[in-house]
Amino acid sequence: EIDGDIIMAIISKYMKEKGTLKNNSLVATVMSNLGLKKFCDSEKIKFIQTKVGDRYVLENMLKNGYNIGGEQSGHIIFLDCNPTGDGILTSLMLIKIILESQKDVTELKKIIKIYPQILVNAKVNSEKKYDFEKDKEIQEKIKDLNDEFKDYEVICSMGAKPKEIETFKVFKQTMTADDILSGKKFPGRKIVIIGGGSVGCETADYLAPLINDLFPANRDVTVIEMTASLMTGEGGPAKSALTQRLMRKGVHLELKATVKAVDENTITYEKNGQDYVIDDADTLVFAVGYDSVKINDDRIHVIGDSHKVGNLKEAITGAYEFAKKL
Repeated sequence: EIDGDIIMAIISKYMKEKGTLKNNSLVATVMSNLGLKKFCDSEKIKFIQTKVGDRYVLENMLKNGYNIGGEQSGHIIFLDCNPTGDGILTSLMLIKIILESQKDVTELKKIIKIYPQILVNAKVNSEKKYDFEKDKEIQEKIKDLNDEFKDYEVICSMGAKPKEIETFKVFKQTMTADDILSGKKFPGRKIVIIGGGSVGCETADYLAPLINDLFPANRDVTVIEMTASLMTGEGGPAKSALTQRLMRKGVHLELKATVKAVDENTITYEKNGQDYVIDDADTLVFAVGYDSVKINDDRIHVIGDSHKVGNLKEAITGAYEFAKKL
């Protein structure tokens, strides 16, 4: 699913990269998803919000010299070309970006995270439509809510997002181990996994044919790990069992190996001072760790992977210690 917020994120990023985003700004309405604002913050794009309606968007654009704006509904204005929302023009812009980037919309939309959002229409007296700040009943309700929640502690555990090596994403098909394990993406038959930690090994185990399978998936899986062992930092019988199972399944384990270069069709790695080239792979999988999902708000307590990426034991311990302080 794709809406106006996602389209504006994709196109504004493209325009910024091309140097055509006037005043480095994007205009949207107050109904836009929080994800669009966070996207603009991360891309250093000025985000302006207006009242709902493309006429207010256009008014702001004309007044301040901006050249792209729109609504979540998909009405997008490219003021350099047209003073009204134009679906055909928007489609052409999106197609242009797809062709130039050689990425489909599913890949392009990853630049923005859409947050849960509920929009509810409330019926009000037309005379009070734009005067809610003076409405006694509304202000009393706002005060009641502020009083009710004033002593609440807000705790956030947004988790972490998988890392990707940007320069390696030129390969014909890339995805993260999380994409595969969650069922969001489906790899091909000849798979190379970068990273032999717990997640990388679990992904290889999931993808490799079953032992003594009468109808094998015919997949060929290679794990490239830069250290001397799999699942560094882990121990116990579970690690041993998984390692043995990968070997019995025929997974190629390249230890003390480092990927040096990737282009659209080949993966080059170095091992024992010698370069090796994989030229028949169809999928490159990233299992190279995680980055915390940061929340920049001093009023919120951040715990778990949002605070620092770790394991389950560390997350539980951290939450327990924090709870004792409340």
